[in-house]
Order: sequence, then C-alpha cells, then structure tokens
Amino acid sequence: MCQLEEQLPSQLIQFDKISIEKCTDSFLSYSLPAPDIKESVVLKAYNLIATVMSSPLSFGDVLALLQVALKLYDQIENGPELLRNLGEEMKSLKLFILSVEELVDEETNSALARLRPMLTEQAKADIKNLEQSARPIKDLFWKYTNDQGPFGITFRFKTATDIYFALGYSKETLNEMRDTVDRSKQKLMQTLQLMGIIGTNALLSYAQNSNSPPQAGPRQRINQQDSVNHNAVGVIYVDPHNLGRSRVAEAYTKLLQEWTVRTGGKWPVAFAHSAGFFVRDRSDCVDVLERLSLQSAQDFSRGKKPPTEVAMAALFENKFFNYPYKAQVKAAMMAQRSRGITKDIFKVDYILVFTRREYNNLLQLRKALLGLYGTGMVPEGKGQIVHLGRYLAQGKTVEIVDAMKDNNGNLSRENWNKTVGQIKTAVKGFLKDELNWKQPERFARQS
Repeated sequence: MCQLEEQLPSQLIQFDKISIEKCTDSFLSYSLPAPDIKESVVLKAYNLIATVMSSPLSFGDVLALLQVALKLYDQIENGPELLRNLGEEMKSLKLFILSVEELVDEETNSALARLRPMLTEQAKADIKNLEQSARPIKDLFWKYTNDQGPFGITFRFKTATDIYFALGYSKETLNEMRDTVDRSKQKLMQTLQLMGIIGTNALLSYAQNSNSPPQAGPRQRINQQDSVNHNAVGVIYVDPHNLGRSRVAEAYTKLLQEWTVRTGGKWPVAFAHSAGFFVRDRSDCVDVLERLSLQSAQDFSRGKKPPTEVAMAALFENKFFNYPYKAQVKAAMMAQRSRGITKDIFKVDYILVFTRREYNNLLQLRKALLGLYGTGMVPEGKGQIVHLGRYLAQGKTVEIVDAMKDNNGNLSRENWNKTVGQIKTAVKGFLKDELNWKQPERFARQS
C-alpha cells in the first residue's frame, strides 16, 4: 500500500483503489515520460471528488481526501500549468465542499441548515449536475489507468497508452472539461449563496426580535420560494479580447445579482461569463475562426491578461453598491484572466455583444460550426446573439465601442466612465426586457 493510501479513509480506497495505485498524468504534460507521482495524485483527487459526491461517503471523507491532495500539491514545484490550475481549483473545491456540508447535509443539526428546507432539493439537483459534468474526467482517468484505447482496445505497454492519450486529448479538450465542471459548480454555488443569505437574514431577524420589542408595521420577509428562479438562463458577454467591456458587463451583472438576491428578489441569470472572440487561451475553435472570412478581423491575442484596471475602476470606485459584497465581486473579477470562446458557446442561452462587428462575426461562426458539426452545436432555443446597444435608444441600436484614449494615448478614466454608464444601462435594459427582471427599490433593505 502506498503512503498516500495509508492516509485516506478506507471507503475511498475500496471505491477507487486503482486511482491511487496506477496514477499518472503524462497526457496532461504532453511528454511521454511519466511525471512525479505526486503531481498525478492531485489530478486523481479531482476525479474522485466527482465520484464521491454521488456516493454514500460523508463530506468528512471528501475533505480528508482534499487535505491530502492539497498537502501534496504544496510540495510540487515547477509543475505544468494545467496542473497548477487544477491545484488552485482543488483549493476552491475544499471551501465549496465545506459549504455543501453545512447547507445540504440532511444529518446536520446547525441552525442555518434548519432554515433552508425550501432550497435543499434545488441544491441536490445542482450537485447531481456537477457530478454529471465531471463524469468525463472520471472516464478519462479510468481509461488511462486501465490502458484502454479506442473501441475497447487494451494496450500491452504503457508507452502505447501514453502516445494514444497524448494525441487523443488536447489541452483545449481538457480545459473544456474543467470549464464544464466550473459552470456546474457556479450554479450550485449560487444556490448555496441564496441559502446562506436567507438563513443569515432569518437568524439576525430572530436575534433582534428576541432582544428587543417588535417594531411597528409589517416586517420585511424574504420568501425562499419566490427567490428561486428555476428557469434562470446563462449569459456570456463577448468582445474582441475580453479585457474591458465584456469584463465590465460580467462584473456589473454579478453586482446586480447580489443586490437582487439580498433584497429578496428573483434573479433570472443562472451564470454570467465573458470571453474574447480573438483570444487563443482556452479556446477550442481558433482553427475555425482563422478560416472565417471576417469583414473586420483582428490579430489574435494570447490571452491570460487581467481586466483593464481603468475599466474596473470606473465600475467599482464610486458610491454605488457600498456593501461588503462589492469588494468581493471586484476581487474575484480582478483575479480572472482573459480567455477565448469555445465551440459550445451557442449552447448558452444568450450571447451578448457590444457592436455590429461582434454580432456579424458570431453569425459567421455559428454558420461554420453548423456546417462542420451539425445542428447539435446550436440546440433549439439556445445561442441567441443579442446586441446590447438596442437597449440604449428606442427604435435604434447604438454601438458600445471601447473607450477612447486621451490626447496622450493613455487610457482615460473619464471616457471609461461614459462607456461603463452605457454598459450598465444596456445590461439592466436586457434583464428587464428579455428576462423580466424586477429592479429592487432604491433603498430596499439588504441582508
């Protein structure tokens, strides 16, 4: 038994013993020599998380596995970039599992858990979706550890397995697997967030009413059933390089979400992301994009850049949304890096753009993907391309262009203030007109 095996709960060892005994990730590092086994254990742990979430194991077992994996991850130096990304994902998942343990576990006896019965089933459904989205990763690892190739062929030598997986699973494919899991996780996290908000609000209300006489007049009450929107949609904002306008729109959407949920309103968006049309990183369709005959093509950027600071300052450095969540949303946005679009973009409900250029470019991409891969790339009712400028002036569509630089060629806060103002108005117009979003009262109490 290996050293790691001795530190894991016995149920986990029995459940997926081969994941510990024969772990390697050479197909991730794109070289045939197998890397240090410590690196592959981290990847194995990521696979096991998806498995145990639908198993009878306790959350404590999952946390024990995460702690071992993270301890090993801390000892890894100069690992491949994908490994580092997954290591950071593991840290996030640890906090994530802790939240699930408190809010969803039927056996918990915490006061907060007893306040969330209306949302438990939704959270369980979200967990199931997360497990299903992570299943391809589990299948990938199973095939590798069992030397399985196409059509059930079993390779006699590990070198043959290495070659097959190095050629058969590209970096883009693995990134898309991770992105699919991330989208499912975000959906569950939104449900958990709502459960926490409702529970905290109820606890505070109870404490206040226990220590002071009841106030005159009706008491504000957040209705759990009314706060949950089971028909919520996904949106993605697209501009050329995912640095300014698309990031502002994504961040503002998340601020509106916090405001809406914390005042007891229904939030119509399941997830909000952003991407750049001309960005290579994490895009799996650059080859298709490069073959398009675009009227206004641009050079592709590598990606992996933080949002434009001046644009973010124009959104966040003001008196609006002066609550603790404002700093949290800003920190999360500044930690993100620019990324490209994927072939699955038209499986999102709404694709929101800022100019006619992106609108036409996406129309061409959709036509190309349909020709290459068939109608499955654009499910019915999905992939609606919407120009945000149509919500700025009645009867016409306004181009929301990138903020102009000043006379010295520098980014201008004043110009970005104007562009951010346009984006805010357009986003709220879209939410109201298309998704029936109800804007909270200006001075509505927030939890």
